Amino acid sequence: EKEDLAMELTRSQADAKKVSSENSSLREEKDRLEVELEHSRLEAKEKNGEVSKLRIELQQYISEVRRIEQLLREKEDDRKKILRQYEDLTREVQEAETINRTLEMQAANLMIEVKSK
Repeated sequence: EKEDLAMELTRSQADAKKVSSENSSLREEKDRLEVELEHSRLEAKEKNGEVSKLRIELQQYISEVRRIEQLLREKEDDRKKILRQYEDLTREVQEAETINRTLEMQAANLMIEVKSK
């Protein structure tokens, strides 16, 4: 019985040593994972800051695009207005040229009449 107890004590001591070793390994793993978790938290915080900065830049870009689009619409309206003015002026010039030719022809006819009398 003494031998059995000695063997059981030896086994128990070996088991205790094994459990202690596993416990140490688990503690080291836990410490490593805690460091990794903290690193991941810091990295996530940094990335969130970058995302916030990019959101702000994106909003500024969108605002600038909208401003430019509005400016382009205004310029297009101005272009259409100037084109209508050009068309009106062209029509007026053509009418004035027609009237001028008519008057020149009437003047020429009157000169012919005056010379013939």
